[in-house]
Amino acid sequence: MTTLWIDTETYNEQSIKAGLYRYAEHPSLEILIYTYAIDDGAVQLWDTAVGDMPADLHAALHDPTVMKRAWNAQFDREVMRAKGVVVPIEQWCCVMVKALAHGLPASLAECGEVLGLSEDQAKLSDGKKLIKRFCSPTPANYKVRRYSKLTHPDEWARFCEYAKQDITAMRELDKRIPNWNFPGAYGKNSEVAMQELQLWHLDQHINRRGFAVDMALVQAGITATARDKDFMRTRFVELTQGMVKAPSQRAQFMEHLNTYYSLGLVDTQSATFQGLLESKADIHPVARELMEISIGANKSSTAKFVTMVGAVCADGSFRGGLQFNGAQRTRRWAGRIFQPQNLPSRIAPRIAAMISNYISSLKSHTDDILFDPKDRAQLGAASLRGLVVARPEKTLRVCDLSNIEGRLAAWFAGAQWKLNAFAAYDAGTGADLYRIAVSNITGQKPEDVSKTLRNGLGKPAELGLGYQGGVDALRKMLGNSRMYDYWDAIVAAVPEKYIQQAEDNYDKWGAARTELDADEWIACETVKLAWRATNPEIVKLWYDLERAMANAIESPGKAFDAGKLLKYASVTHAGFKWLLCQLPSGRKICYFEPRVTATHSGDGRVKKSLSYMGNDSTDGRKVWTRRAMHGGLAFGNVCQTTAGDLLKAAMPAIHREMPIILTVHDEVLAEDSLGLDEERVARLRDLMIKDPGWAEGLPLNAEGETMSRYRK
Repeated sequence: MTTLWIDTETYNEQSIKAGLYRYAEHPSLEILIYTYAIDDGAVQLWDTAVGDMPADLHAALHDPTVMKRAWNAQFDREVMRAKGVVVPIEQWCCVMVKALAHGLPASLAECGEVLGLSEDQAKLSDGKKLIKRFCSPTPANYKVRRYSKLTHPDEWARFCEYAKQDITAMRELDKRIPNWNFPGAYGKNSEVAMQELQLWHLDQHINRRGFAVDMALVQAGITATARDKDFMRTRFVELTQGMVKAPSQRAQFMEHLNTYYSLGLVDTQSATFQGLLESKADIHPVARELMEISIGANKSSTAKFVTMVGAVCADGSFRGGLQFNGAQRTRRWAGRIFQPQNLPSRIAPRIAAMISNYISSLKSHTDDILFDPKDRAQLGAASLRGLVVARPEKTLRVCDLSNIEGRLAAWFAGAQWKLNAFAAYDAGTGADLYRIAVSNITGQKPEDVSKTLRNGLGKPAELGLGYQGGVDALRKMLGNSRMYDYWDAIVAAVPEKYIQQAEDNYDKWGAARTELDADEWIACETVKLAWRATNPEIVKLWYDLERAMANAIESPGKAFDAGKLLKYASVTHAGFKWLLCQLPSGRKICYFEPRVTATHSGDGRVKKSLSYMGNDSTDGRKVWTRRAMHGGLAFGNVCQTTAGDLLKAAMPAIHREMPIILTVHDEVLAEDSLGLDEERVARLRDLMIKDPGWAEGLPLNAEGETMSRYRK
């Protein structure tokens, strides 16, 4: 198939930070230049201010047999569409998405650096300055409001050269990036890679459709957030008698609470406060209010109200909120602009019960009368899902795969007892797995486990410990409570050896690594040890995975099994080493430049540490660096990637029957005609849990409902 490599450079008074679709509809949008090449031909440039579109470019753009390839193809396609050059989504392929599908950086320049492009193939060093100069207006206090080739001809010439280099770099990168998970223009493309291209096309339709936004709620949220923050600042200083100016003064705030209210805090995290507020009834009223104010003040998520104002398109819809393959390693969707993947999920039950009434009062401007000031910031964050609404004469069908990662963990590990428990629960003949987890730890019958123990002990253990997590992972999942609150139930049933081992671990290394009090740390460690003892298949798989990865790295070209469903092998592609995990779906998890490092201990033992190159966050920005890997992390990658593969397998059929507008983790939101609620939700659920053909023995379940406004 013929390939048109294409890139556009644009001018716009609207910042791209508002999102592509808002950017593309702005009247000031201009396409300044097209750079392009056909197959391996010379790179060409068309300055749109000079003459008509070149005949070869016009022919290639309008030929359905020519594949259009671009880096971040969504941008080029949508700005061209806005200017009247309409090319169907199905004729595009994105090289950036191909990079993401193999765990490489999304930036063209960074990806080029990682894959060793020479300087003449990489972006010119002053490229960003040139884009800023020609692609956006000058600051308001400048005499010249816009730079052009007439005002700066030498820099314009460099700008054009920079744009041409993008085509050269992109074409070379397409050769160097494998075709395992997404197709390229060079080499053989597997059936799996072509399926991923079709799924990306679906993703592009979902992004273009977007979802309707309740702008009245957005505006009311902005007003209320500003008002409540002013109130909380004043009230906080008043309650601390001026000794602490803001919750952000964490050391002073913690000292104040400990000194005056004897709380014994080791941090001022929102989760810590939430746990105290829900588990202790005898907290001094002033201390309680200070903690509630702090929780509200830390809700940065309410900034999404402001973000949405700048991002919504003229028709009241938000578009472009999903990045296909945006999550490295797992190839799941990442959020953009509004960040729907980062909406608050752990909401205190007391707050959750008030959200619907709060939204109504917010829109009628009575929230300051009907709701306590210290609750309003939490309610504002919790109501953000409510910005997503059905369009006129439509409704939302929402469906979520049930405990999918827990089911996958049991499936990959071959824990048949656990798979049977899931199937029994789905059939209505057995307890849910959180109650079973409590039963395994405490010895109670599952049907006798209280809701408090289920949610406070069983759920955190199942969600926090499956990927080799320890005390910190368990504490993160506990959030609203302390494990020591369940100590009586734990100590009455857990074998003494686990309690003794937990105490020994605390003395040997735990105390030096934690700020938790000894009782809480030992309680969490005891639960960890007890959970691992009752889930031996999962624990074994962690070490099988680690062993298979190490063997594969040390013996390139050979495949090593990890359990019955996974294989690891290391290969060389374009001069670079890769560690590959073959999944049942046919997809591969890719680890770039893997390494085994052996450390020799004094007693003659050798410990092997695994690592690979990938993005990590440092001071709020992504940095390409060497990252540690162990069996638990690898298992998390396996389960989360496969969960995404299950969702992707279901989405084409769902979209054909009811257009998808959003996907959040393991959940699908579709827009549907009004009526037949029970039948349509049942149909959506059936499509969600349909066997994809490669998941034999995996019990799937899903829960769905109809709503006019999105909610948790």
